[in-house]
This record gives sequence, structure tokens and C-alpha cells, in this order.
Amino acid sequence: MRQLKMLFPDVNAYDKWKIKALHLKMTIPGTMFLVSNVLENTATEEDRKAGVDIGDLVGW
Repeated sequence: MRQLKMLFPDVNAYDKWKIKALHLKMTIPGTMFLVSNVLENTATEEDRKAGVDIGDLVGW
């Protein structure tokens, strides 16, 4: 059975996690990893300086 995992990297970490997702895909056969760019596309300069992550966005 194929599994799909969604990754939500911190602001400024999208490119690093795209590479990491490729490594994970090779390491864990049958699993597809998608990296969300929502934080990269919506972050303000202040968010970037603070290193906002998905927990900040949803209030965890």
C-alpha cells in the first residue's frame, strides 16, 4: 500500500526539506513525501526573521 506524507517545513527551510523528501522517498519505499510551500509563499519579512513554523500558524 502506498502512503502519502505531507511535510510542513519552517520558513526558510523549504529547499532543504525538498532534498530531504527525496532522500526519505529512497529510504522508505512505497511512501511519497510532499513538501508544503505554504509558509514560504505567505511569510512576511518578520515571519522569516522569527523562523515561523506550522505550529505558530495554527497556534500550537
